[in-house]
Amino acid sequence: MLLPFDFRLREAWDDPVIALKRGDAVLTELFRGALTSTASLTRVLEESWGGPVRVRLERQRVQEELPEDGLLWGECHHLSGPGRFLLRDAWLGHGETEGMFAHSEMRVEGLSPAVLSEVNRGQSPLGLLFPEEGKRVRRLALQVTRGDSVQLTTRLGLPGPCPFWCRRSLFCVDETVVARIFELFPREW
Repeated sequence: MLLPFDFRLREAWDDPVIALKRGDAVLTELFRGALTSTASLTRVLEESWGGPVRVRLERQRVQEELPEDGLLWGECHHLSGPGRFLLRDAWLGHGETEGMFAHSEMRVEGLSPAVLSEVNRGQSPLGLLFPEEGKRVRRLALQVTRGDSVQLTTRLGLPGPCPFWCRRSLFCVDETVVARIFELFPREW
């Protein structure tokens, strides 16, 4: 299993603007901004939560090849090139609240030693590492949907069944794709 919990789609992946126009998508302005942001999501989270984003690394590993998972990735979310890939599962939050789960897959080659060191430490959100080096971060091929996870609903003590909003995108640094990222929001804020 690619994710550390079960997951199934409720709806097809779609452009965020189209997906959020559906009749039952009544969201706060801050949450809508997080789902549609093509810049650093970490900056949006800091603004929404009123403070720094805390990272709790769930698991991290390096693999020679990327796992295939058609549930998470579309044709436009391909990472090309040789090399090793770092797979990272992390919870981002503020205070004691875990506000978002992120699964990242990034090419190890091409990362600066400073960024690689910080990624390996597992304490910093990816969206803050590259701007600190003076690089521009943005998202391409951003899509959103809703999905279900019985395990995650139970683990977080949420009433079920409860749909989770999700995003997937390519993470670009100075116009170079360095990662693909799946994000799941267990609650609105």
